[in-house]
Amino acid sequence: MRIDQIYIGCYSGDQRFTRILVASIRTWYPNIPIDLIKDESQEKFDTSDIERFWHVDIMECQRKTFGWGFAKLEPLSLEEKKRILLLDSDQIFAGPVLTLIEKYHEDFLVASVNRPVLDPEYVTRTYFDLDALERLDPRYQFPGFVFNSGAIVATSGVLSRSDFEPFIDWRGFVPQGRCPDIFKNADQGILNYLLQKKKQNSELSVRTVPFMKLVRYDDISQPQLSDAGISNPQDFIIHWAGPKPQSFEEFARSDILKHFEQVYWRTIPT
Repeated sequence: MRIDQIYIGCYSGDQRFTRILVASIRTWYPNIPIDLIKDESQEKFDTSDIERFWHVDIMECQRKTFGWGFAKLEPLSLEEKKRILLLDSDQIFAGPVLTLIEKYHEDFLVASVNRPVLDPEYVTRTYFDLDALERLDPRYQFPGFVFNSGAIVATSGVLSRSDFEPFIDWRGFVPQGRCPDIFKNADQGILNYLLQKKKQNSELSVRTVPFMKLVRYDDISQPQLSDAGISNPQDFIIHWAGPKPQSFEEFARSDILKHFEQVYWRTIPT
């Protein structure tokens, strides 16, 4: 099913990543609509260069302050049903990944985390406390996998804000999780539970598809770069999730980040 629009959640601290991600998307998809969901909870920031020279729009939202992770939930509440890709900024397209994604028709596509052992301590620290979740919802059946919420293919109009109301308090300066002792990492634990629970109840469909690689767990030796750019495009997204080094030189595959940064600035008039 064709992707209609891409949404990127961003804040002042990750503008450099946002520019790199946009340049990588536009390398393969010059015309696909891209909207930034700007989180101004830390400070206002200027994205006019991205908008003007890379044909990117800003999603109009009632609120301007979201905090970590929650901005990406905004497009899910759109009334119009359309196929969307929700992204954190710290990623790049390693190739024409939509070719893989568009083969599938489920309401949601997620990339399961590639860990040799999905131990309870890891799940509790990164997603949700399974023991506490069982007390909250005794009928919930853990499916045996988890997904990183930094890249999700979704169908808008399937979920509404009311679906998140039991888990997120929207009233403050930034949204806050209502059950921080159960659900971890802002939106991530909540989305893992909510999508899996609604699939369990046959309220929506979810499929795991290997369209994203996490730098901390996956082999990212591909793609390779030549003087002309990426010489062997790959149908996946590379995601630098988690704590970041102090400099780009310390990042795994910093060569890819630097490549797309150069692509970005070559388009900006001096």
